Amino acid sequence: MIDLVRYSPPFMNINHAKKCIYFETAKCCTSAIKTGFGIYDAPNQTTEEWTYIHGKECEYNSYFKFGFCRNPITRICSAYNMLNSTGQPLGFPKCSFREFVLHVTREQWKNDHWIKQIDLLPENLDFLGRFENFAEDWKYIAKKFDFQQKLPLFRHGKQYDYKEFYQNNEDLYKIVADYYHEDMKRFGYSLQSI
Repeated sequence: MIDLVRYSPPFMNINHAKKCIYFETAKCCTSAIKTGFGIYDAPNQTTEEWTYIHGKECEYNSYFKFGFCRNPITRICSAYNMLNSTGQPLGFPKCSFREFVLHVTREQWKNDHWIKQIDLLPENLDFLGRFENFAEDWKYIAKKFDFQQKLPLFRHGKQYDYKEFYQNNEDLYKIVADYYHEDMKRFGYSLQSI
């Protein structure tokens, strides 16, 4: 049984017409997925919608549940890139990648853009897509639910190679992997898989 309180809005997006639930994970094409899901500019769930599914285990179980995960080693780079490219809209000061990683892994800075994915994605999903295989995985969801297959591209910063963030900071690979070890294990990522 899922802990419906733990996975509550705003990270749970319900489409009653299609009988599916999308569990969002920031930095995993969330803006594009929400557009395809038909809710990008809409508020997440209303209290009525949440009440409709919350506490009705049979309703929840009958819905198709999906989400997307991403290798934490690259996801934290994306969060950092967004933070530094958009003028710190989240209220965090500009800093080096090293400082950012240390603030996050010491849990001094908390935000849904770098929260552990195990806290966003329940274990009993019907489908778990991967950022690294996004085009194919989204195609499966889009076909299954008749969502738009071609999604808009949202970029919150300049293009980059994640390895650049770790240059002269090789110890950060281990720090990030240790902090996100549950994500790495549950979603099958390793330092060798990047």
